Amino acid sequence: AEHGLDWHDPVGVNGFPTIPKGFADAREFCRTVVEEESVVLAPGDVFGFDDRFRIGFGLPADELDDGLERVGRVIEARATE
Repeated sequence: AEHGLDWHDPVGVNGFPTIPKGFADAREFCRTVVEEESVVLAPGDVFGFDDRFRIGFGLPADELDDGLERVGRVIEARATE
């Protein structure tokens, strides 16, 4: 490894969608998702994107589908309030 750095091949990708309507900011959205559906997202301000959240796509397809469905439930529930 050049300069003493090791490399692990990436196994996924991260996306930075905008915050859904009905949430004050990314931190509120991410906190709500983990509290209501046990899906961990990261607020985008940690990465320099204040109006976005980070979602990782690196799980097996069935787990990814389940996680996205859970996130969708939180968004839909807030939209109907």
